Amino acid sequence: MTLLVGIVCDGGAVIAADRQASHGTFGNVTVGHQVSKISTIGGNTLFASSGPVGLSQQYASVFQGELPQFKNRNYSGLATLLQKKIREILDPALQTAGHAARVIGQAAQSDVLCSSLLATEFKDGLQLIEISAQGGFECLTPQLPYVCQGSGKQNADPFLAFIWSVYFGSSRPNINEATLAAYWTVKVA
Repeated sequence: MTLLVGIVCDGGAVIAADRQASHGTFGNVTVGHQVSKISTIGGNTLFASSGPVGLSQQYASVFQGELPQFKNRNYSGLATLLQKKIREILDPALQTAGHAARVIGQAAQSDVLCSSLLATEFKDGLQLIEISAQGGFECLTPQLPYVCQGSGKQNADPFLAFIWSVYFGSSRPNINEATLAAYWTVKVA
């Protein structure tokens, strides 16, 4: 199971993740490793990814290269550029997986199903961005203050929604509360 949880809170954003990395062949897991799925880029940017490590590393490289622009530009002005650069990596990988699927079946797609979270500060403030498996970007907002990604999503979503309705209802959690909610969700799911 893979699970990423991202929460926008008063004073910042929180990202939590499980620690299981799986390796295998043709869709069958053969080896599991304990890893950290969350990395720091620069001094204050968090990046987490579920799915193939190779794509995650390439995405992180894009964000590392664009990091100097983050504080000088608004998110809306930079989002299109970031999305374009991510899709320049993703599109050839999807095409290759499509070719490989003719030979090895749907297992070929597991190498390109990568979704990510990016928390960083732009000129217009801190943003927590969900990056879909198709390379789409969506900023979390007060109306959409949290997200779960990965194969554990179907277990995590209802649990986090329950926690949210009981504890936070109409207010945003502080950073300590968001950390607890994210950790608790990962542990339960």
